[in-house]
Amino acid sequence: MEISTILPILFIVAMDVILFVIDRRNKIIFRGRNKYGIIVPVMVAVFIVVTIASKSFVLNAYNIILLIAILPIAVLGNKSGLTEKGILLNSYVAIWQKIESYSLDEEASRYVLLYKTNAGVRRIYFKKENIEEVRKYLSRAINYKHYRR
Repeated sequence: MEISTILPILFIVAMDVILFVIDRRNKIIFRGRNKYGIIVPVMVAVFIVVTIASKSFVLNAYNIILLIAILPIAVLGNKSGLTEKGILLNSYVAIWQKIESYSLDEEASRYVLLYKTNAGVRRIYFKKENIEEVRKYLSRAINYKHYRR
């Protein structure tokens, strides 16, 4: 194998390892859902299908290793919810001290947690069944002065 074939595989495997470590370190207490959480798995699936369907696709070891290395990206790094350290959204943890304000509002058949950090305003959706427990957990984790009605 040449260096031009080894570098993409190393980059993808390193990304897989980093996403796996982030997911393992941040145990989710209350699982949430990102509004656009389905985009990454769909993009990975479309990429694999287009790659296999292309006329220039050759079934060799390099292509098989590359396609297998890309598969974990579809499921890793796509989790959202509340953790002990902060709010996890797509493998990015906003720690409790960095959250400037938050609000918990009802939307149709679910609740949305809007929180503001220096990176902007983010949203996580929760099921109605867990909302009281989520409120209690947020009141303990974040100071009440940040809550905005």
